[in-house]
Amino acid sequence: MRRALSKRDQHRRRKALKKRIAGLQETIREHQRKLSEEQKKAHPNQRLITYWKKEIRIRQKEVKRLQKRLLLCSSPRLPQSGNDSLSPEV
Repeated sequence: MRRALSKRDQHRRRKALKKRIAGLQETIREHQRKLSEEQKKAHPNQRLITYWKKEIRIRQKEVKRLQKRLLLCSSPRLPQSGNDSLSPEV
């Protein structure tokens, strides 16, 4: 059983997640800019276009995953009273 995090640790975790999400979103914008520039060229490199699209998808997926984690960190947890699910019902 994991112990509950202190308020300070919860704040640090949320702050770290927000910072990571912001960094990924910045990377997504940068990749979208590069993709746009490549597509505007007279002879765009299709391998690069495919690469940037893949990179964007990967980063977007990671952002969604981290946002879910952030929601879980932010939601109040109910206190656990032992292993009630394992105890036999009488």
